[in-house]
Amino acid sequence: MVPSEHSKNIPMDQLDRIFSILRHEFGNSVNSLKVTLEVLCNSFSLLDDGKKLDLLHLAREQVAKQHNFLNGLRAYTRTAAGDLTAISIDPFWSEYMQMVSSRLAARNIRFNQSAPMENCVVTGNRAALQRLLDLLVDNAVDAVEDAEKPAIAISSFTSDRFVDIIIQDNGEGGVSENQHKIFLPFFSTRKDRLGLGLPMACKLLEGMGGDLKISSRATGGSKARVRLLLKGEAL
Repeated sequence: MVPSEHSKNIPMDQLDRIFSILRHEFGNSVNSLKVTLEVLCNSFSLLDDGKKLDLLHLAREQVAKQHNFLNGLRAYTRTAAGDLTAISIDPFWSEYMQMVSSRLAARNIRFNQSAPMENCVVTGNRAALQRLLDLLVDNAVDAVEDAEKPAIAISSFTSDRFVDIIIQDNGEGGVSENQHKIFLPFFSTRKDRLGLGLPMACKLLEGMGGDLKISSRATGGSKARVRLLLKGEAL
């Protein structure tokens, strides 16, 4: 079965989709807040204290949603790779794998990893690299939430002038009608997520001259491929 694959580039003709998502997410909470306040104002003298308090709590929840949305927007716009330096993969890999292993063990998720590559140096930003991998691991953790025996694997290898880091999960996978939207900021199929993980990971990678692709199979499982430029190589 040929996997469904998606790269990070968002065509200009998809900008309308981004604005549609923004309008939908922000508009829903604004309209709900407007209705709640109208009921409270128009019927204030007719409502008992308990009902007034319920409406105030509802209004506060809607304001909190707007605040959370704006915080997400701020986080996305401020996401940047920062200054680029030479990163030795060996020490970074060992330290990061230890953190991921402990994190996944606490969630009872089976974890497999490959050995680090020796004498491998990439161009990037260490903090940005850790952040984008965290975002992709978060995505994998969400994917295996309903798996009977959740498992995540992380491996790395060199390919031509690049280093590829692969994060695989045994989640539901599949090819859905929304797959082409996964890199759009604020798009999410989960109501408890803002939909910023993959877009922020893409932005960080782009700042390091890297590339991200996500593929999934109808039979289950997804794969994220992070591609970083080897030190001294040009795009």
